[in-house]
Parts: sequence; C-alpha cells; structure tokens
Amino acid sequence: MVNSAHGGSAWAAILGPVYTTAALARELGLSPADITEAANQKRLLRVSTIDGVDVFPGFQVRSHAVIAGLHEVLIALGPCDPLTCAQFLNVPVGIPPRRHIDRLVAGEVNEVIRAAERAAASWLG
Repeated sequence: MVNSAHGGSAWAAILGPVYTTAALARELGLSPADITEAANQKRLLRVSTIDGVDVFPGFQVRSHAVIAGLHEVLIALGPCDPLTCAQFLNVPVGIPPRRHIDRLVAGEVNEVIRAAERAAASWLG
C-alpha cells in the first residue's frame, strides 16, 4: 500500500493508504484484469487520481480479502462519486462515532445497506 494519492488534502485523510491495481491484485491473489472487472461491477471501490491513475482505498480489504457486504453497500449508494462513497464508508458518524466500514467488518451488513440507501436518497434530493 502507498499513502493516499490525493496528497495532503482532506481527501487523503478520508482515503487513507491506497493500493495500486497491481498491488491489490497481489494482496487478493487475483490478476489486474480481475481487479478492474471487480471495480467495474462495484465489488471494489476505485478512485482515480487527478493524473488518471486508479487506486483502491486500503480500508476495503482485511486479511487478504474484500470486506463482506461492500458490494451490496456500493450498489445501494448508487451512482455516487467514488470520493463520496469513500467518505460514506470511512468517516466516523453517529454517537459513539463509528465508520460504516467497521460496521461491515462487525457483520452489520444490513444496517449499513440501509444507511447507504438513506444517504443515496438524500443526495438525490
């Protein structure tokens, strides 16, 4: 993993460390083509840097696997900007503050899907 490709911006803090396509392929034991296909199908969150390089936030991977429920949450978020999706997943909300990605790790998939659906509806107005 490398530090976020968005430099010192607020987005760098939201994204955290990121994988390149090749690095994520090695981490997950897949080919780079598999990674691209997974991102196209919303099974992985992909963010493009300002210079067009695809990176993958590290928070979506644990123990050499994609976090269970991520695909369903990305589908529920709809056509949101990848940075907005990253913010939804990786910024603490609520009292006590918890990240939605941590809730997925804890097995709260249905609750996070419902929160994603509510967020997506609010973004659409």
